Amino acid sequence: MKRLILVLVLLAGILGFASAGFCDDEALVVDENGNVGIGVTDPQAKLHVNGDTEINGSIGTKNGTLVVRKNIFSDIITGNSNLIYVHIRTPETQGCSEMFRYDLEGYGIYSGLHSYTWAGYMTNGGLNYSTANDKVGSRPLSQYIGSDGHLYLKFGPLNMYYSSFFLDYQSGAYGEKVEHKREGYSVIIREDSGNQ
Repeated sequence: MKRLILVLVLLAGILGFASAGFCDDEALVVDENGNVGIGVTDPQAKLHVNGDTEINGSIGTKNGTLVVRKNIFSDIITGNSNLIYVHIRTPETQGCSEMFRYDLEGYGIYSGLHSYTWAGYMTNGGLNYSTANDKVGSRPLSQYIGSDGHLYLKFGPLNMYYSSFFLDYQSGAYGEKVEHKREGYSVIIREDSGNQ
């Protein structure tokens, strides 16, 4: 009986400590439904994390969907009400050998929702395969190797007045696996349809 009481006291102390959090911003929370929050005060799932997460190992699902967003690059374009073409310079260069996929999501006051995907395969000879898809409309999209040897993602013409977007990246199954660290990206705005 003493052991049972000791276990209950320890368990209550651990749960009380976890639900009380480690500091004022609630580092760890366990709610009444068993949802665990790290960096959030009101977890909305069995595990709800607000912040960067590092995992050494694999993640799997059973009868579910796993969505990973890296948000490797984001930008806000302001004060331009002309029709423009947006060129996103990526770190991929003509000399690499890699399959890739980029997803862009965003919104503009006049241009509305942006939801684009570019996929392709880079080899030492350049861009061997490429495809692009506008998931919400029929805006022209393309990808090309610029004069500096970098891969560019292009969309337009459209009115990008006060627009924002984020870009996700996924390395393909073949070729080298490139881990982008949010470096080497830039946005170039042009009012003509030419390439960089």
